[in-house]
Amino acid sequence: NMRTQIKSHLELINRSIGGEPLYIHTPSKQDRLKKIKTKGKGNINSKVVFISYCEDTKESDALFDKILSALKLTREAVWITREHEQLDKEINIINPKVVCCMSERRDVIYNVPTNIKFISTYHPSVLLKDENLKKEAWLDLQNISNMGQRP
Repeated sequence: NMRTQIKSHLELINRSIGGEPLYIHTPSKQDRLKKIKTKGKGNINSKVVFISYCEDTKESDALFDKILSALKLTREAVWITREHEQLDKEINIINPKVVCCMSERRDVIYNVPTNIKFISTYHPSVLLKDENLKKEAWLDLQNISNMGQRP
């Protein structure tokens, strides 16, 4: 990649003039997330990002924890965030394999890079209001496991 090529050229130039090794500092994921003031939390190396488009309550959090457990995941294993103006940057920094959008509807479209799988399903707060939607949501969420994208 370009960064590697530049680094190699800098090292060659530096060696030819007898200087100390040069290093290009790459900010960590944590530093980059702090810079954009992310709304997310969890594992910054997760392969799965959940985006919440609804208000969370104790009850919806408890249901979400049950859903994660059924998927053999935990909050500590995934990245959970909310919709915000820097969301694209946040997703690029985390670089997941799967983005799951949880909202009032199942048909939300979010433009993710082509190398990232996208799933849209109901937010747990919606499932608490209408239990008939749980089967559809579960089928959606199983796609995370079916894609083999566990963190």
